[in-house]
Amino acid sequence: MLDYKECHLSDFEAAMAQKDDDVKNISTEYLYILYTKFRADARVCAQNRTGYALCLSISSDKRADMYLKELQTRGVQI
Repeated sequence: MLDYKECHLSDFEAAMAQKDDDVKNISTEYLYILYTKFRADARVCAQNRTGYALCLSISSDKRADMYLKELQTRGVQI
């Protein structure tokens, strides 16, 4: 599977369009794209150390964890 930096732009856009959908209805490939994108966002925001950035980091981290749990439920090794 390709992460958000390696995938085709159309796949990234399609995955991002589904980011608010029920995780059970998102394809495994798109879940992985979303997981890597939100995990990276969480790291970048956490490094900024402003209150707003830390809130964004926490929000992104929670979303990434949600995607990770669904990927693990599907048997994907991360």
